[in-house]
Amino acid sequence: MRVASFALSLAIASLFALPVAADPTAPLDAKSRVAALQVALKATDEPAKKTAIENCGATPHAATASALAAVLSKESDALRIAAAQSLGRMKGIPEAVQVLHGGIGANLKKPAVLEAIFAAVGALADRGSIAVCRDFAVQFVSSKEAAFSAPVKAALEALGQIRHKDSVDALVTARAKFATNAGAILADTMAVAEGAAGAAQEKLTGGNGARAAVFAKWWKSHGSEFNDDLTPRPVGMRRGGYDGGY
Repeated sequence: MRVASFALSLAIASLFALPVAADPTAPLDAKSRVAALQVALKATDEPAKKTAIENCGATPHAATASALAAVLSKESDALRIAAAQSLGRMKGIPEAVQVLHGGIGANLKKPAVLEAIFAAVGALADRGSIAVCRDFAVQFVSSKEAAFSAPVKAALEALGQIRHKDSVDALVTARAKFATNAGAILADTMAVAEGAAGAAQEKLTGGNGARAAVFAKWWKSHGSEFNDDLTPRPVGMRRGGYDGGY
């Protein structure tokens, strides 16, 4: 497993997740949430920190999302998980997606935190997360630590929440790579990953995802029946076959 290479692939995303200066245009409630979080993080009271983190999540804004970046990289695992959960409540806030992506690199040895991050990524369902989820699953499925099966599963489930043809293509690609590297993957992890990927494919398309190769063949034949957002395409606009985007 090449942890370093995955960390490098997230370097650009991580730049966007760095803490930023106070946003003078933020509404008063967002400013107050950020200020309260900054005060709490300087102290040692964990419950107070958790409350401040949750309050940021209850006030979705670019400022509150950006303020949570520091929590994902510097605080206890419990608080990092709380921060990921708060970011997952900020649907429609691009900065929340950026902070979550940036937080992956800071937690590559923390499977429980990674699981929370990918659960939040799925809740936000941003198309920009598709490649991140696919690449993480492909690299970390071969971890010799069984605990990493949970974040791999969460990354694949996140793809199932992003309703776009690219998600289906990403899942097809991931499963093909799982098969290629099957000898290097723990049996239990493979079962978890295959189950999650197949379920995600079924959720997105209604096709039978039980067997990777069978689904891939079906998707190549029937992908043209779907619009990019996976709504049915009118019969007259369909073409004979689909090459995929991933």
